[in-house]
Amino acid sequence: MCGIAGAMDVGSDQRSLVEAMAEKITHRGPDDAGYWEEGPISLGHRRLTIVDLSPGGHQPMLSHDGRMAIVHNGEIYNWRDLRRRLEATGIRFRSQSDTEVLLAMYQRFGIAMLDDLEGMFAFALRDITRSTLHLVRDRYGVKPLHYMKRGTGLIFASELRCFDNAGDLGGIDEEALGLYVAANYVAAPHTIWERVRRLGPGCRLEARLGETIGDPVKWFDPVQAAESRQSERPADQMVNLRETLRSAVHTRLQADVPVGVFLSGGIDSGLVSALAVAERPDITTLSVGFSDVPGYDESAMARLTARHLGTDHREITLSASDGIAAVTDVLERLDEPFADSSLIPTYLVSKAARREVKVALSGDGADELFGGYRKYLANRWARTPLVPRASTILARILGFLPEDRASVFLDQVRSVRRFAAGTSGSLVQRHRNMVGLLDWNVGAQLQRNRVENDPLLARLKVELSRTGHWSDEVQRILMADIAYVLPYDMLEKVDRASMWNSLEVRSPFLDSSLLSLAFSFEGSDHVGLLTTKRVLRRLAADLLPREVVTGPKRGFGVPLGEWFRGALTPLLRERLDPLEVDRVGLLNSRVIRTVLDEHLTRRRDRSWELWNMIVLQTWASRGSTGSDGR
Repeated sequence: MCGIAGAMDVGSDQRSLVEAMAEKITHRGPDDAGYWEEGPISLGHRRLTIVDLSPGGHQPMLSHDGRMAIVHNGEIYNWRDLRRRLEATGIRFRSQSDTEVLLAMYQRFGIAMLDDLEGMFAFALRDITRSTLHLVRDRYGVKPLHYMKRGTGLIFASELRCFDNAGDLGGIDEEALGLYVAANYVAAPHTIWERVRRLGPGCRLEARLGETIGDPVKWFDPVQAAESRQSERPADQMVNLRETLRSAVHTRLQADVPVGVFLSGGIDSGLVSALAVAERPDITTLSVGFSDVPGYDESAMARLTARHLGTDHREITLSASDGIAAVTDVLERLDEPFADSSLIPTYLVSKAARREVKVALSGDGADELFGGYRKYLANRWARTPLVPRASTILARILGFLPEDRASVFLDQVRSVRRFAAGTSGSLVQRHRNMVGLLDWNVGAQLQRNRVENDPLLARLKVELSRTGHWSDEVQRILMADIAYVLPYDMLEKVDRASMWNSLEVRSPFLDSSLLSLAFSFEGSDHVGLLTTKRVLRRLAADLLPREVVTGPKRGFGVPLGEWFRGALTPLLRERLDPLEVDRVGLLNSRVIRTVLDEHLTRRRDRSWELWNMIVLQTWASRGSTGSDGR
């Protein structure tokens, strides 16, 4: 995994600009740096050596004939198969690098070669013969890529922090701000800056010298991929699923550096670990837990799985003080508002894991493909007679009760209120209630320039409309999450946390072959009225301990609500000081005071809103895109 930066036709200082941009992402690639310039094109690269540690993998890399140049972030998992295919046509290679194979594939097949790639990647490829620059992002958006047009010129980079010295970024993008307040993150094509765009998952952008640059086009559509599913007998489905996942784990274990597996107490990482052990009996598994934070420690279940599988297990024990210290660290590193609080423990486990391994496999993507979240249960209940009306009444009654995660009963009240919101109303409204901030009225009021229309509702309406011809509602919301929540929340979180620590994370569940397999099952196969992830539970039955297979899904979070009422109260008051809030001008200090008071007096759990506001206010107060992560 690496970091890339570059520019096309933006002025005489282009080389120094690209060098400065690449320097800002040293954390993504501390092992090597490279720069290349040809006419109006400059490319920069920071390398994290994983495959082919020799100088043969140095980037920017040129093709044998010198007509192509590339900077590549990520891994092509099937590069060995592609290499053999190319060698059969007479092509010879100088290294053991997947990037060299990528270049050769383009030379042989042009941009159509994207369909043959299995991996996570973001790359810029300069085709000198055609005076063209291609920017490409992988199917699911595992690896990030941002760009800014400047006339007929173009600037691009892995991270938003790289654009600090790239000229006028425009003002804050109001739609991006609304999406952030509603859901805690910004989605493509937006970034928080008006003039900087986020290349979407499965998209590519083509730029030609001296010509107006158009909009990105999709080269991969998950809806079309899901619709390519084949009807199979149930027994064959399970056999194919197991073999496909086994193959995905196998390809992601290939590296020239130490590899481990993130092991939580759940099914997803347990399955990855079980299949990894079959390949490497001495595989290292890593788990994390908070020793003094009740309800936030999965280490016992992870330990149970590790013993069952016989892995070389490393347990990382953290304290509440570790988590609290990480809050400030995370706040200072963010180059764009991103308020999923599970970034905090993900950052901590990545930091600890980097001391043991350079590559870690994870279970990311399983929840979205195989129905792992409680919101999918809510959708099943919404189709049960009388439930929607009963839920509306129940939500009104519970609305009079306070919320307090420190109280088991009142925390259940909070959970039931949210679940009830996912069982009444239209499909898009139900799903929106489960994805984002429950009460958009609060979100609208929090913004200084109040936005009446809910941008998240509008965005999810678009995503769900793409499967309007599907009759299976569970499959529809799974696909909406694959297109929206997965790339912009889950994968963004993992990329940030891991890359800040120069750690590569690979996700077998994101193998492209698994998508059509997952959607070959009915929604009811994945999600029942009481049980999520039914297909994966069946798959895991003979691989993992019974307690893990039958256990509930556990979140990966930290008790921010309690910390805000204790050790983090000074931070809360400092970052949300009314005078500073009014100076920055993005938030409504009067509404903040109300939200803060509700939380501190335990009338409502407002930890979501408070963390969202602290992240935004910290980012905006800094006046830049954040520290460079080193």
